[in-house]
Amino acid sequence: MRKTKTGIKTLDKALGGGLEGGTLTLIAGRAGVGKTSLACQIIGNIAKSGKRVLFFSLEESREWVLLRMKRQFVDIPQGIDIDDSPDTTAEWIYRKLNETNGVVAVFIDYIQLLSCRQRLSDITKILKALAEKFNIPIVFCSPLKRDLNNGPRKATRTYDPMRFCRAPSLDDVVLWETMQKDCDIVAFIHRAYAHVRCSEFINRGEVIVAKNCYGGVGSVPVVWNKERCLFEEE
Repeated sequence: MRKTKTGIKTLDKALGGGLEGGTLTLIAGRAGVGKTSLACQIIGNIAKSGKRVLFFSLEESREWVLLRMKRQFVDIPQGIDIDDSPDTTAEWIYRKLNETNGVVAVFIDYIQLLSCRQRLSDITKILKALAEKFNIPIVFCSPLKRDLNNGPRKATRTYDPMRFCRAPSLDDVVLWETMQKDCDIVAFIHRAYAHVRCSEFINRGEVIVAKNCYGGVGSVPVVWNKERCLFEEE
């Protein structure tokens, strides 16, 4: 199978050389840990190698995505097609793939915003079928369940902020039971400092490969660069 490198060497190694063609990959994490930033970083790295990427940004406008990428890359790589239409559907993604030549990967941020018109289980089945038909990786972002994101940042009698230090698991993904059969790879972004203001965790993070049908699983240590809004290898 064709592999598309993420541009993060340690992550590519963990994935067995990169993102496999024909696979469906989920990037998940708590609110504010950098899901969109990681997606944009990988998109830019792919485009820097002279390849074309489709990015369906359903949460942020095209202008905000470009501002984020400007911080990451200064000179935004050519070959990135950003579609921020709020009415995007799985069928529209199929149409764009048919009309656009040379696409090597598709990214969607985030998938629940596609489910306004369709059931999530139907969407992931369609996306998996598209990945196989065009022999490309399709990557989508998803939040975790709300009870893992909400809450005060100071300890109270009923709240322990250190629970945010627990690494996410597959059961924490929103509607995981409806998409688990279609996802080949699941990667969590875990950054405790985003929720627990403790110097022990500042800038530290990890990308946790929790499911990988084509390789191993494990944790990839990363460093969060706040100024450039990206993850660096430790």
